[in-house]
Amino acid sequence: NALNQSWNLTWHPPSNDGSLHKKKKAGYQNSSSRSPYSTPTVSPRCINLWFERGNRIRHNDVLEPKLMWRDAYHPDLTSQRKLNISTIKGPQQICLLNICRIMEANKLNRKKYPFAKKACSFIIRTSEDEEFVFETGSKQERDEIVYMWKLVVARLASQAVVGDGEGMVGEFFVSSSFGVP
Repeated sequence: NALNQSWNLTWHPPSNDGSLHKKKKAGYQNSSSRSPYSTPTVSPRCINLWFERGNRIRHNDVLEPKLMWRDAYHPDLTSQRKLNISTIKGPQQICLLNICRIMEANKLNRKKYPFAKKACSFIIRTSEDEEFVFETGSKQERDEIVYMWKLVVARLASQAVVGDGEGMVGEFFVSSSFGVP
């Protein structure tokens, strides 16, 4: 079950094409994902990634299920006794219902993703026109992840569309028995 797993992947933030700065200058605010990296020259990062189940706060207030990740290791920060950015500002996140496409990286813009291995990489595109590139250790692992994650997103979206609230809450949300009264 994909909802109970985590993966160690390489995340390739876009670099040196200026699109991140252009969006910031234009007042671009994104509610579905959050990135503490504000410069377009961030190098690829080794990350730990997982699906975070949603939570029902009150009867009609919910926190959506998300795909979340944080940096797995920072050798340069160990000697300085500093915390990494994702520990201080929280993990990166994409709301599952905002994911439009999960696909193999058949074509990569080498100006944005100069270090990504095309054969092992995949792309997630959101409804807010964001693009996230992740790299696995092998082509087989990439194919398995793409297939599994497509199923997770499709199942959540189909339950939301047909109005199967109880099924969706039971599968994609933390059980209310774990909540605080």
